[in-house]
Amino acid sequence: MTSWRNTIFTLMLFLSLALFGPSAAFSDDYEGLKVSPVKKTTTTSNGQRISYPKTDSAEVTVVTVDIPPGGETGGR
Repeated sequence: MTSWRNTIFTLMLFLSLALFGPSAAFSDDYEGLKVSPVKKTTTTSNGQRISYPKTDSAEVTVVTVDIPPGGETGGR
């Protein structure tokens, strides 16, 4: 169950960064977090090219986020 929570958290973080841009990633609210890239790809697991309706250069980036004890990801 913990791995699902980590996966969901990682996806939510990725979507948040994608929606709010780089300025959110470097906010003081995220002090102490360690973000490590796991994989960046332009293809699916079966080798098909990822496609989005409004771009020709679609890609997906997967990251892990380490939050120190007592750390926060900002207000919600």
